[in-house]
Amino acid sequence: MSLHGTEEYLHPDIYEKALVDRRAPANFRAEVDLWSLGATFYHSAAGQTPFRPFHGRVDKVTMLKMTKSKETGIISGNQKSKDGEITFSKELPSKAPMSTELREIIEPVLGKLLERNENKAMTFEEYFDCVSSIRKLISIKLLNLPECKTHIVYVKPDCSFNDFKKSVENVSGIIPADQFLLTERYIDIEHLENNFMRFGELYVLSKSESDMDMTYKSTP
Repeated sequence: MSLHGTEEYLHPDIYEKALVDRRAPANFRAEVDLWSLGATFYHSAAGQTPFRPFHGRVDKVTMLKMTKSKETGIISGNQKSKDGEITFSKELPSKAPMSTELREIIEPVLGKLLERNENKAMTFEEYFDCVSSIRKLISIKLLNLPECKTHIVYVKPDCSFNDFKKSVENVSGIIPADQFLLTERYIDIEHLENNFMRFGELYVLSKSESDMDMTYKSTP
């Protein structure tokens, strides 16, 4: 069996056959390509390959051990010293340039793509359904005024205003009943509730923390 391409992207069974033990079985399902896709996505997001032995690609035994022994949901493994323990993670590294909200969407997908067990791994149908769902998400920029932080909230097209406020709570820590949502211009609250997805940017602050006398004015 010959190998062409980036070996760190290979499904463990292909990696074993091509680089470690040529006597290993060579019956691979088409879905093994989804592992390679997951490794590529991880590399693009994190700036490094998902599984990294201390000695790099020359240590093929440790690389195979990482990918074959990892638990379900694990998306990376790192060995920081010679013959040292392997640190596994279900999360992207903190340095990855990605919002917390987007991480929560992407990390479970990577966990399904980087799954060796064919009974738990993502199928092509599930992958395309997942991509379609992600592409339909609507992003709303949320400016958390008390903390001077910016968040991106991702909502489904059929998301209700109450569910949106729960998402706001997840990123801001402000409970729905205490949220004071604003746009660049004052509008009535009913209009905001019915059209919140049309605003690309919203401001949020806590009613209990604010001593400002703000009132909504109806738009013409």
